Amino acid sequence: MLDQTQSEIRVVASSGMLGTGFRTETFATAMEFDPHVIGCDAGTTDAGPYYLGSGRPHFSHAEVRRDLHRMIVGARARAVPVIIGSCGGGGTDAHVDEVTDMAREILKAEQLSARLAVLKTEQDRDLIVERMRQGRVHALHPEISADKHDIRDAAHVVGMIGAEPFIHALEDGADIIIAGRASDTAIFAAYPLWKGYDPGLSWHLGKILECGAACVVQRSYSDCMMARLQSDHFDLIPPNPAMRCSTQSVAAHSLYENADPFRLVEATGVVDVSTARYEAVDDRVVRVSGSSFQKTDGCTVKLEGARLVGYQSIMIAGARDSHVLDALPEWETTLVEKVAERMTDIDPACKYRLKLRIYGRDGVMGQLEPNKRIVGHEVGLVIETTSDTQDAANTVAGVARHIMLHLPVKRWSGFITGIACLHNPPYLERGPVYEFMLNHTMEVDHPMETVNYKMITPGH
Repeated sequence: MLDQTQSEIRVVASSGMLGTGFRTETFATAMEFDPHVIGCDAGTTDAGPYYLGSGRPHFSHAEVRRDLHRMIVGARARAVPVIIGSCGGGGTDAHVDEVTDMAREILKAEQLSARLAVLKTEQDRDLIVERMRQGRVHALHPEISADKHDIRDAAHVVGMIGAEPFIHALEDGADIIIAGRASDTAIFAAYPLWKGYDPGLSWHLGKILECGAACVVQRSYSDCMMARLQSDHFDLIPPNPAMRCSTQSVAAHSLYENADPFRLVEATGVVDVSTARYEAVDDRVVRVSGSSFQKTDGCTVKLEGARLVGYQSIMIAGARDSHVLDALPEWETTLVEKVAERMTDIDPACKYRLKLRIYGRDGVMGQLEPNKRIVGHEVGLVIETTSDTQDAANTVAGVARHIMLHLPVKRWSGFITGIACLHNPPYLERGPVYEFMLNHTMEVDHPMETVNYKMITPGH
């Protein structure tokens, strides 16, 4: 049922990701909008598996605390909830603990009281294995094969929650909600859904708001975005007067991070924006209507897992000798062969991976690059060596560096130096590296089944 006491819902996204920052004056304008809820996404898989695998945060403590402090103080002044999802980048329990501690410190320092809901989403490995046996775990595209050994060997496994756990916390009287891995969209859809607003519009609003000011015509820096939801439409209103939305910039946002720009899959259904209408209210504000939500039977969580691959060293080098550039394919093959020969002599048991990226040819796209012709006068080389230990990765890097430094090519005779390394020592230790090993959905019996929920009341 629609909450008749609220003729509209006003939602503020502080930015596209907690820690990227937003302008103080923009946030002040957004607060004058008198929002009902303030939200911010804090995680992504776009940045790769490191943050999930290691449990280390995507942004520094100082960056996250700055944003969180402004949000909490602004929200408490108006007695409206703050919702943070996918803490730390990966949404691990350690990430949630860090942001929770920050929130408690802020409340104490500002002498504020609040009910703080904590939603942890790291997963029970035994439950996942059992659901796999039951055929209730399903691979997503791109498919990653996983078995029970992979599950138990993972560094971390999280389950992406939908809107229902956030709604549970709101019903429980939460003033601040800090969650592990969560649907970006659900962070912003939860409050309007809780108040009984149209699910199609609520979810579509959430999809656009989750990236903050990314739906404006040209976003030159991270900043806030506002939405006003009514019974049959919502308006997108940039609080920064230097930014504006257009029908194209708003509609185009459905292309972002979606395989299908018309059907956006969530934990309990599909957001259908194929019939959505986008209208300019003025030269800065866009009105959206016509979206729908197709509820599915049951509920799922998206499983994301990362495992340790090994330890890595990298070298950055360059080549500009035309003879070397002309012979690069043969040069690469010879380098790999020579390194293998040398490593067999040094340590036959050493397992390693040697990878070259050649910028100026196909360093960005790799095998997908349609034009591998080198047109410039130089190329950049990034050499990655990965092994079971950092010492082993360093050894392979050192071997590769010495071999490629003087590797001959057919049009040169005598002793040559064909490449130059950027640093000295030539290789940089990257430390542990991770890879994704779960990209699946798991059927759950109810939306809170895989959530570790706790309510705390810090402050004075």
